[in-house]
Amino acid sequence: MRIPKTVKVGGITYKIVVAPQGDFTNNACGEIYYNRSEIRITDGETQYQARALLHEVVHAIYAHLGYNNHPEKEVDELAGVLYALIVDNPEMFEPESAPRPVMYVSDAGNWEYSGKLPPAIAAADISAKSLMAAVEKLRAVRRETDGDDEATLALCKKIIKTIEAKKKKPKADAQ
Repeated sequence: MRIPKTVKVGGITYKIVVAPQGDFTNNACGEIYYNRSEIRITDGETQYQARALLHEVVHAIYAHLGYNNHPEKEVDELAGVLYALIVDNPEMFEPESAPRPVMYVSDAGNWEYSGKLPPAIAAADISAKSLMAAVEKLRAVRRETDGDDEATLALCKKIIKTIEAKKKKPKADAQ
């Protein structure tokens, strides 16, 4: 889990400060200062920092909900369960995937690609135009062969060989 620079709880943005263990009272790993919207956690291993941060965030949640009494045992147990939930289920907290990239013809009449090219293609320095030509060839083969997988596979292998050959081909030295 990454330690952010700030965390927002109930509309209040708390600054996260990492400080040496000796700066804390009663051998604590973290503290929250409501009056200055600051959460302080100890420096150290990320997993302990994350757990301490979640502990202090639970205090912030309790305060936001209007609870004045925050039993440390309950706060710590809830922080531990939240930490396990986040660590054990990272896919829950990943952003949704970006829109699917699209090939299109620009106003200048050139083929353009709206997203990031796959690494193998980008490394081969293949233009959007030649990539689109390969896609069109693949579509044509699929139509001509009525979806025959063997013919399609053969064309795909040919395209891959072309890409690999372009990757291996040394670029001319600029003068």
